[in-house]
Amino acid sequence: MFRLTLTVLFLLLGACNSITFVQVEQAAEPPVVNKWHHATLNGMVEISSPLDIRDVCGDRAWAKITTEFTFYNLLAGAVVPNFGIMSFYSAWTNKVECYVVPVAETVQ
Repeated sequence: MFRLTLTVLFLLLGACNSITFVQVEQAAEPPVVNKWHHATLNGMVEISSPLDIRDVCGDRAWAKITTEFTFYNLLAGAVVPNFGIMSFYSAWTNKVECYVVPVAETVQ
């Protein structure tokens, strides 16, 4: 019972964080592309390749990028056993919004 209580507390108090880079504020909400980034050895060794904005946005510029550690990332990392202070798997979610050219309003 004690172990279950600790597990529930860990999941409830697990720190989720994010950082957002904004290049251009847009009036409308553009579509968001979510990509996971995988790492090992406490995040020091990348398993997946770094996020390439050209693969997501093509020739357009990016408007906003958010990198965050979500509850789902926490669950994915909890599946892989950790030993002491060494984490063998960690995942982050990258959310990319590409720039959308605003449509000019017609004058009547």
